[in-house]
Amino acid sequence: MRAIRAIFRSDLRRVTASIVSIVILLGLCVVPCLYAWFNIFSNWDPYGPDATSRIPVAVVSEDKGGSLLGLEMNIGDKILEALEANDTIGWVFPESKDEAMTLLEKSDCYAVLVVSDDFTQDVFDSLSGGSVSPKLHYYENDKKNAIAPKITGKAKTAVQQQVNTTFIETITGYLADFAHFLSSMGVDGPTLIAKLQSASQSIRGQLGTAATALDALSGLNNTAQTILTCAYQFTGDAADAATSAGVLLGDANTVLSGTGSLIDKTNAATRDALEAVSTVLGDIQTHLNKASQSLDDFHSYTREKLTGQIQSVAALSQQCRAMSQQLQALGATQAAQALEALAGQLDGVRRALETVQSVADAKLDEAAALLATASQVTAQAQEAVGSLSELVSQETTQQVQQKLQGLQQTLDGAAQLLAGTDSVSVSIRQAITDFNTQLSSLETGLLQARSGLGSVSSALDTADKLLERLSGDKEAQELTDLLQGNGKSLAEYLASPVAMETVDTYPIATYGSAMAPFYTVLAQWVGTLLCATFLKVGYKPRPELERPSLAAHFFGRYGIFLLVGLAQAVIVAAGDLLYVQIQCLYPWKFLLAACVNGLVFSLINYAMVFALDNIGMALDVILLVVQVAGAGGTYPVEVLPEIFQKLNPYMPFRYAMDAMRECVAGSYGTNYWKDLGILLIFLVVFTVLGLALYRPAKGLNRLIAQSKNRTGIMV
Repeated sequence: MRAIRAIFRSDLRRVTASIVSIVILLGLCVVPCLYAWFNIFSNWDPYGPDATSRIPVAVVSEDKGGSLLGLEMNIGDKILEALEANDTIGWVFPESKDEAMTLLEKSDCYAVLVVSDDFTQDVFDSLSGGSVSPKLHYYENDKKNAIAPKITGKAKTAVQQQVNTTFIETITGYLADFAHFLSSMGVDGPTLIAKLQSASQSIRGQLGTAATALDALSGLNNTAQTILTCAYQFTGDAADAATSAGVLLGDANTVLSGTGSLIDKTNAATRDALEAVSTVLGDIQTHLNKASQSLDDFHSYTREKLTGQIQSVAALSQQCRAMSQQLQALGATQAAQALEALAGQLDGVRRALETVQSVADAKLDEAAALLATASQVTAQAQEAVGSLSELVSQETTQQVQQKLQGLQQTLDGAAQLLAGTDSVSVSIRQAITDFNTQLSSLETGLLQARSGLGSVSSALDTADKLLERLSGDKEAQELTDLLQGNGKSLAEYLASPVAMETVDTYPIATYGSAMAPFYTVLAQWVGTLLCATFLKVGYKPRPELERPSLAAHFFGRYGIFLLVGLAQAVIVAAGDLLYVQIQCLYPWKFLLAACVNGLVFSLINYAMVFALDNIGMALDVILLVVQVAGAGGTYPVEVLPEIFQKLNPYMPFRYAMDAMRECVAGSYGTNYWKDLGILLIFLVVFTVLGLALYRPAKGLNRLIAQSKNRTGIMV
């Protein structure tokens, strides 16, 4: 022990006796620390928005847009609008694809994203079962930088998310607008379903009437065909032809007389339509009277009911004009004119209601005057409806009966003519054949129409079941309420229904702080390696000192290496904490870990050079390279080649970094002390190796040194 102290004091006196040696030692203590600090600063936050927003990525949209269910949309334009507000990447928006590709080829940007001209329509087609999948074209520049493509990969994810969000928000927005429109009309979910059910029942009743009429016409057609067949068979001579024709014409009269029921049904349908007009006008009259009671009632009426009533009156006016044209074609001129006049009165009601709507903010006295005018016009229209129903029924029946009587007279005349005419039998047979062919075609048409009514009835059954289910479905009502309440919130939810909440177990604020253990450990190894390179390991005994043992020689000369290693540890750790200001939950433990690293690294490098000289220096460099690549400082050990995964447990870097990470991000159990304990095991192992290999390798080291000296250029 005395020899160790003597060697150490001797080395210390010689070092402090020279200014040059002092400067060199100070450089060995400080320079490696600069390596750690500069690298930590350069990697402080490379993946944050402030850094990635400076990486240019060009985006071009050639999308021409598309339509879905009448909704016009251009997803490409919406992508550009969203990316303009996105600061995660330095988005650039060239005018054309060619300009963007020129930027990429010149390395003026790292990637180019192109939205094709048919992108929106491909999205819509894929929703309709199309085979073409919408695609975005993404071009990368891997030459410019190795890490940049990994960062710009965020661009692809961001745009994909933006496409999904844009599409879902747009569709949901339209649904929300429609729901608000229904709400403004005073129609909520249950009311709408009830009206649809009522409309379905009404349609079902009308389908029954139509089916009955078709069945009656089919029966008449079959009867006519039977009569024609019999007439054709028994028309052998003129007398028989006349007799058969008489029977045919008699049955034709019977068929004509059966049309009276169809006329009655037509009249009943007309009366129902006019009663519906009267009902609507009466409802408007009621609301107008109520709206005139107070200003609040007036505003409530204009806000909730007025728009729907204007639309209803406009639709009724169009229906009345259509009925007028049909009656005009039938010859019921008077009834047609009356319906046309009613349509004009309904237009007057509509204009009066629109006038009320245009002054929705009027005072009560002004509103009362407008409401009175509208009420008067509505009452006049309602009075006109009362007398119109009977007029239409009478004139329609009269016109149809006149035409039927004319036809019957014609048939009677034909029967008389046939009774005295023998030469027309052949013509009659041909006419019967042609008429029979036409009746067969009519029969086919009637069967198709009857089948169509059956299909419609089946569809109505399905719709009724759906409406019945919706009427009692709590989820459907909640969806309707949500659409009417806050459609924007629903759109945002559907665009991203699942939120990912990230909880950091050991949070680290910056990437630089996370990388601080690696760069600190690397700087300490490099610093101790430089010590082994600049400082001599061999010891020459001095006259005033006794010849030391191998152990005394080893530990005595190691004293100066230990001092430099500890000085490097304190400086680099203090700089990390106070100058760089990395995140560190346990600064004193961090400083202790750095000192243990300095102790172990300095002894490893010293022992290798002590025992193997030049070979030891080379092995120290190899250890450095292998540990930088395989210790898990930059990439997880699991993604490294298998050889590094196997060597990782035997690398001092691993335990040195893990101990410092426990101080930076948070400690678990006794992991910190276990890592320091394993480092001290390396200390013992390399101490033994240094002492054990010294004498066996001494001759080899001498030969290598002599060979170097003979070159004249190597030290």
